[in-house]
Amino acid sequence: MLAEFHQRFSRSIFVIVVACGLAVWLRMPSLTESEPDDRQAAQTADMLRAASVAEDRGDWAGAIESLGKLPADFADRRVYRGWLKKAELQRRTAHLSDARRTLETIVENVDGEVTARRRLAELLAGCGYAFEALTPLRQLLDAGEVDEYDLFRLAVNGHDLYGKQTLERNYALNPQAPMAIAGLLRMAESERDGARIDALLAMPLPDDGILKRIALKRRLNHSLLVDDANELLNVAEQHPESWLIAAGASHQTGDHETALKCAVQAVRLDPWNQPALHRIANLLRGRQPELEDRLQQLATTLGKIERLARQIRQRRREDNSYQTLGTLLFKIGRVREGKGWARVAVQSESELEWAAETLCLNDNQTEFVHPVLAEYGTTLNGNSSTIRLIRPHEESAADEREDAFAFDNVASDVGIGFRYDNGRRPEQQGLFMHQWTGGGVGVVDIDGDTWPDLLFTQGGTLPGDQESQPFGDVIYRNQRGQNFADVTPRAAVDAPGGFGQGTAVGDVNNDGFDDVYIGRVGRNLLLINQGDGTFLPGEQPSTSPAWTTSVAIADHNSDGNPDIYDVNYLSGEDVFTTTCDHAGLQRICGPTDYPAAPDVVAWANGDGTFRSEDSFNTAAPQPGMGLAVGRFVEGTGVQAYIANDEGANQLLSFSTELGVHDSASRAGLAFGQDGTALGSMGIAIADVAGDGTADLFVTNYYSEPNNLYAQIQPTVFMDATSYSGLSAAGYSMLGFGCQFADFDADGDQDLIVSNGHLDDFTHLNRPYRMAAQLFANRGDGSFRANQPTGNYFDKDWLGRAVALLDWNGDGRTDFAVTHLDDGVGLVENLSPQAADSLAIGARGTRVARDAVGAILQLNLAPTLQTQWITAGDGYQCSNQKVGRFANLQGANRGELSIQWPGNSEPPIRVPIANAGLQMVIEGRELSYSVPR
Repeated sequence: MLAEFHQRFSRSIFVIVVACGLAVWLRMPSLTESEPDDRQAAQTADMLRAASVAEDRGDWAGAIESLGKLPADFADRRVYRGWLKKAELQRRTAHLSDARRTLETIVENVDGEVTARRRLAELLAGCGYAFEALTPLRQLLDAGEVDEYDLFRLAVNGHDLYGKQTLERNYALNPQAPMAIAGLLRMAESERDGARIDALLAMPLPDDGILKRIALKRRLNHSLLVDDANELLNVAEQHPESWLIAAGASHQTGDHETALKCAVQAVRLDPWNQPALHRIANLLRGRQPELEDRLQQLATTLGKIERLARQIRQRRREDNSYQTLGTLLFKIGRVREGKGWARVAVQSESELEWAAETLCLNDNQTEFVHPVLAEYGTTLNGNSSTIRLIRPHEESAADEREDAFAFDNVASDVGIGFRYDNGRRPEQQGLFMHQWTGGGVGVVDIDGDTWPDLLFTQGGTLPGDQESQPFGDVIYRNQRGQNFADVTPRAAVDAPGGFGQGTAVGDVNNDGFDDVYIGRVGRNLLLINQGDGTFLPGEQPSTSPAWTTSVAIADHNSDGNPDIYDVNYLSGEDVFTTTCDHAGLQRICGPTDYPAAPDVVAWANGDGTFRSEDSFNTAAPQPGMGLAVGRFVEGTGVQAYIANDEGANQLLSFSTELGVHDSASRAGLAFGQDGTALGSMGIAIADVAGDGTADLFVTNYYSEPNNLYAQIQPTVFMDATSYSGLSAAGYSMLGFGCQFADFDADGDQDLIVSNGHLDDFTHLNRPYRMAAQLFANRGDGSFRANQPTGNYFDKDWLGRAVALLDWNGDGRTDFAVTHLDDGVGLVENLSPQAADSLAIGARGTRVARDAVGAILQLNLAPTLQTQWITAGDGYQCSNQKVGRFANLQGANRGELSIQWPGNSEPPIRVPIANAGLQMVIEGRELSYSVPR
């Protein structure tokens, strides 16, 4: 019965398809038959015969030579087939430009030609000429001749490279072929292989537009190139990538209007260009919110279309994939493509009911209006005479001065000898996934003496391993700024049962003492401070064992009780036991090779117990790395910003009534400048431009720029990485922990970034160990790379977590840093100071004691300094919880403005009487000097 029903239903579908006039049929090219004269026919036969003989004996060059003598008389079907054969042999021998010209000649001379158009589209897309491939693809679509592969290439906007083996083979056969070089460059771009790109571009290159564009785009990642971009716009070729490069160069100089014009030109040429749409949305932030929203929605839809199409191509189709893909295409007015996928569904006997309804739709049945073309028009009215990039201002001698920073790693000198053990065994060729993340570091006051102590988490063996764990987490007590003592046994923090990752420091029970929470592979650990420098295990949140990276203690729901947030990374049975092949060597795999693990919030009940929730966020889990909690945008409660590894970053806010809300995408904090999810790790928060608002810096994977998100309006961020001078410096590094701090007490926030690769990819010409970086703030939100003196920044490390503190009480900001394959660092700031430093802590009475979410401002006109009391603090770390200010007016300490978390009232003003460490207490009108 079921078989009979299926047969009848299939017949009915076929009848509907035919009735709608949309059945798939084979249409031969429109070749007008003519009888060639006997002499021409004989010559043609001889050429074809010679080509066949040459091909049979493997002489492809001889076959191509014979076929090259054929006339362009496509009325003779034998000639037509001979030209197709010539193109195929040219492709096989990597004479790719010749194959392209051959196919283009057929297309130009044969009306309604299908085969050559399809092969031309495949060739262009396969070699990285995505935009060029769209022309034959759209011609096939207009003619109703698209097949599943054509539809796929349209769905991914022409981005359908040949496989790696084919691209390498093409280059080996013909290393001077522009299309072979272009294919390898595009592959290297997709793999973020900057070393391969640079090696290919360093060789003498043939004159080809795509190669010039790739070279200029690479240079754009490293330096300003306004003159080069202007030269690019002078060429006759109108190409969206050229305009995007020009937009990037202009954006980098701060000329946003010209950048917008250039990006609009790119969209006029290529309406579905996702990087261009994201660039425009970024440039419109805070200016045209409705248009910006429509652009973000369109870009999101295009991303979903591409992902679905790739799933179908890889035979990972779900039950309703065709319908979902078709519906998304209809949503943006691409009705004919949606109907094409319905025909594919019919051919595969899938989703037949939807296909039947879809195939009867009118091709023009759409209400979609392209937001960019509607706003700016479709006319290509820009060229080098109407759009000209402006050179940036020349830096003055004052701009070019070198700030005198100096730092020394004093860890071993002051008694800190801890080294993180990532569990690597001698016989391992590469690392397992859990072995590259490194350990965490937390600044904690274990005994209430106000001196910052240090906790380091330990890795070792995984829970359940047969080998015993010889050592664990450690605490070093600060001996009043003179040195440190290992007090781990007395403090009782060395609890077995997990592989240590990040750590959080906070007062979970509001008793006035710093408690500790440690994220682990396995069960996390809560330690309650007894006030005398010792700890006892706390009531553990009832969570399942997971891989937790960064953690935070903060009151997320404004009930006065600190909660605990776990950022979780990956899951899967083999996530800790597999490696992947990288050019013949086993190394770590990627985050997309495993399921992401959902984050967990442990809500405090107010009695020392917690209720855990891993389904608080209905969005798909993301592989989480970094975490920062504070009040960064408008609102009375705190937000949690999570940096995800190859997933959209998140900005979560919590309320009892509305639950959790992720506003990262709307705020402009979810993606990189071109709208792609990056391999994000660390987070730093500061007001980099002195305007009183929080800006966010995020470190990313190798060959990706780091991101500086500048808050240009309340809850509206613009990617300011290029303009800030931080873009180029990130491409050749892989950043982990990062922190903003005023290292020279001049009133603005400088930046420290810890770098190091995940595994040893030196066989792929990628650096493994990397130097840390320091960027000096120019005072306007832009930065200059600085090479400090001392013994830390002149060495290469496998840097991981970074936490801020003033370890010796001299008023300078120091930092602790964890490494792989080296001991931890305590890096002392020896830099000359422009002013005295004020360190101000905040203590809540009605709100949680730690006062996470408090905002402190010191206005010493004309300089406004703002500090946020935060938790999480970035990558697997916890900073000393003080706001540090430069006292730029000497004896006039000024007035501190403080807004407490959960309070919408105007900020409270508190006089600051003394330098050094001060404490402000909620409900009191004075600050208090903290005795040392």
